Amino acid sequence: QQKTAELNYLRSQINPHFIYNTLELIRGIATDYDTPQIGQLTVSMGKILRYSIKGEPIVPLQQEIDITLAYLHIQQARFPNRFTILTNFQPDTTQIPVLKMLLQPLVENAIFHGLEPKEGNGIIFLNSTLTGKFLKITIRDNGVGISEKKLSRIQYSLASPIYDTSQNIGLVNTNARIRLQYGSEYGISLESTEGDGTCVTLQLPSGKQTKKQTKNQD
Repeated sequence: QQKTAELNYLRSQINPHFIYNTLELIRGIATDYDTPQIGQLTVSMGKILRYSIKGEPIVPLQQEIDITLAYLHIQQARFPNRFTILTNFQPDTTQIPVLKMLLQPLVENAIFHGLEPKEGNGIIFLNSTLTGKFLKITIRDNGVGISEKKLSRIQYSLASPIYDTSQNIGLVNTNARIRLQYGSEYGISLESTEGDGTCVTLQLPSGKQTKKQTKNQD
């Protein structure tokens, strides 16, 4: 309750309409001066802001995909010609309900910890599959990878029933959200080899809402 109150307070300090209007102003100036990239960036940023602030906490996977791609396009503009985006989302997965803002923190980790320190061009690959009762989403990069010692520490945090989000916030916090919403059989697994990239896998329910999920939403 305290965290919710603090988050609501912080949100109230910035009028989102002011941000949207400012982004629209920038987009208009970009159009006037024939700089379409700036206009596209403001549209992507506005989309992410609206998505994160408004709407339901549970959304179709397709919405998560769209927002994550908008984020990735902003990062491609920031790091031009540094990484390529590849996707393979199975059509039968895109309307499955998932928690909002699951993918973006993990993609951000992949860019800043995996691809940004890498020499040369990188690749980030996103895909989703149905495996029995599970929806599996993977985020794979060919970045610098994680050392064996650090990987063991992160995997221990992911497996722990006590959620310490003081480090590796994107991974541990997202894992905690999944487990609290759906139960302990769901969550994040991590595989990595130093110098050879990282793969993050999310395991989520593939069908209708579980009893635990419905109860938590109530």
